[in-house]
Amino acid sequence: MNGRASFRSGAETRPVRGAKRLRQNNSLARAEAYRVTAAEYASLATAVATDERLNHLLAMVMWEDAGIRDLPAPDDRQRLGSVSTAWVKLNEAVYYQVQENVLDSTSCSLLGATIGGSRYVRETWPGIRQEVSPEFARFFERRFGIQAPVPDP
Repeated sequence: MNGRASFRSGAETRPVRGAKRLRQNNSLARAEAYRVTAAEYASLATAVATDERLNHLLAMVMWEDAGIRDLPAPDDRQRLGSVSTAWVKLNEAVYYQVQENVLDSTSCSLLGATIGGSRYVRETWPGIRQEVSPEFARFFERRFGIQAPVPDP
């Protein structure tokens, strides 16, 4: 032999089977990641769609560029804050799945599909930022042109 493995001989087909199994497992993992991500987005969208008040608040933030002071009641701020944080955390999960090549880069097109660049998110970013990793926070800030909070001296 010339020192190269021949994957055609019967004795050396196991590496091919192992590689094929690995590709199949990777495909299954990707399919599951897509399924879970889609289900999470659907769940969040359903929660918004079925809550008339939350739907109205998001419309204010997305289409009227409302800020936190424009929200009429403290419970509205809490409701929208919870959804905003959940949305950012879901996008963080997508970001890391893309980084690990579990999801392809087109999945990042979902980032910003809703309230990412809104005045509300810019105003509440210091609190939301504490809920995500520093790496994702920097990515999110670059993507939406959000200033990182200045640390206290």
